[in-house]
Amino acid sequence: MNIALDGMNKRLTSSFGHRKHQSPKICQIPLSFRLSNDKLLWHFTTNGYFTFKSAYFVALELQRRKVASSSSLNSSEQIEVDPKNFLSLLWRLKIPQKGVVWLLSSLGLRPQLSKACNFAGWALEMYEWTDEERLTKFLVTAWAIWKSQNGLIFKGDKKDPMYTALFASSFLQDYVEAQEKLEVSEIKHPVRWSSPMECCYKINVDSATFLEAEASGIGIIIMNHKGEVMAAMSKRISIHYSAKVVEAMAAREGLNFARVLGFQHVLLEGDSIQVIKTSVSKELDLPVVGAVTEDVKVLMCHFKECTFSFVKRDGNKVTHSLAQYARNVTDFTGWLEESPDFIKSQVVVNIV
Repeated sequence: MNIALDGMNKRLTSSFGHRKHQSPKICQIPLSFRLSNDKLLWHFTTNGYFTFKSAYFVALELQRRKVASSSSLNSSEQIEVDPKNFLSLLWRLKIPQKGVVWLLSSLGLRPQLSKACNFAGWALEMYEWTDEERLTKFLVTAWAIWKSQNGLIFKGDKKDPMYTALFASSFLQDYVEAQEKLEVSEIKHPVRWSSPMECCYKINVDSATFLEAEASGIGIIIMNHKGEVMAAMSKRISIHYSAKVVEAMAAREGLNFARVLGFQHVLLEGDSIQVIKTSVSKELDLPVVGAVTEDVKVLMCHFKECTFSFVKRDGNKVTHSLAQYARNVTDFTGWLEESPDFIKSQVVVNIV
């Protein structure tokens, strides 16, 4: 199913001429296996719905670009903004004496000494070259500056740089102390596969991305209440999707696999809490993965009983191995009423 859709995607985008550089991004948009209607989406929010808040950030970015490079900005330039990521905007905020806040903070940083051309690059430098404690202080200080900017814009409340620096330090200290009080000693038990009800079959799914091969992989295993393997599959997708997309596709493939094999009472389990939540939610996760989650909800109707559960990655190791194995297959490889040799030991160890 996905092979045909991916092939069609590539054939369509190969004829784009001078816009050929956009083909990879277009190919990374997952398609539905149904003839669903097109939808008008707002690109700058996670759910695809327009909000005035997101429009404000877009307008802010457009204005910045117009002022900063009006001579070089042409009509064909692609505008890309992430309104949720204040880190990408923080570097460009016009806060009076912004650099003084960094200098007065416990970090004593001088932004002008950084080789980065924007805040995101500076944050990456800090991530690579500093320890966890200093990185935490860095991010909290960034948040405090952003908070001061909001106060200045929306309330006209101008804060002294020393106040902002002290606020960041005090806030972090209060947070650390609160966390220490909440800490309780607990015995960590290993997370393992748990059996479904006697009449139910559990579908475990997982995914993998192969950046060097520009591909993705899906692993599926279906087991009964005794822990016996009913079926398993490793599937390779010839496009490198994001982790969020391929996790959703794994859920879709798992349900479709069970439907084809004729199972009627199923429990789908995965280690992506986001995919599990969107699968059971009445609201649609529209952008990017919306078509896939809609497919999941349609497939649910083919079963007499279909439920979902979340498991931590430690309890999903078998399927993760199947997803990684997809690196070695051309299309897909399946097993019926047996498990492949490379996961037999994991199946035994992982069962409660």
